Amino acid sequence: MKKIFLDAPLYIKVFASAFVALASLTTGAFYYVGGKLQAKYNKDLLQIHKAKEMVNAQHRQLSYYRRTTIP
Repeated sequence: MKKIFLDAPLYIKVFASAFVALASLTTGAFYYVGGKLQAKYNKDLLQIHKAKEMVNAQHRQLSYYRRTTIP
């Protein structure tokens, strides 16, 4: 059976490549989760904006009715 011999430079290369692979996977995971969170944040922000517009429209309508009914 052949025994694998790892000297210091080869060990450093193997460790560095494993570390780079792990770092790239972690970075990809962060980008994936960040993208999902950003999409959810934008969706929630749009819902809040729509709700504010509805409330403002109700306020405008109420102010119009107040002006027309009260001299």
